[in-house]
Amino acid sequence: MTCLKKHWMRMCFLTNVNGKIPVRGITRTFASGKTEKGIFQALKDLGLPSGKNDEIEHSDFTFDIFYALTQKICPRTDIEELFKKINGNKTDYLTVDQLVSFLNE
Repeated sequence: MTCLKKHWMRMCFLTNVNGKIPVRGITRTFASGKTEKGIFQALKDLGLPSGKNDEIEHSDFTFDIFYALTQKICPRTDIEELFKKINGNKTDYLTVDQLVSFLNE
């Protein structure tokens, strides 16, 4: 989460002369191995401007929105599946014994 917050803050500082965050800057950040279309769609799904030349209001680009964007663009279903396998899909956390078992195995 700390790394994500640093990336979000860095993106918030990349404002243009209008004080807004260019969509183009966001696509550059996430473009490695991802198509721009996917990034535009993720922005659109979150209710944000999604055109190549669009701009996002600084107040609209909260950390929660940024986090949701990262989850849409870079989902880690493998980790979620492993987590569910370990805890038996029963809770949102691991017990100490489950965590120790995971780390050892």
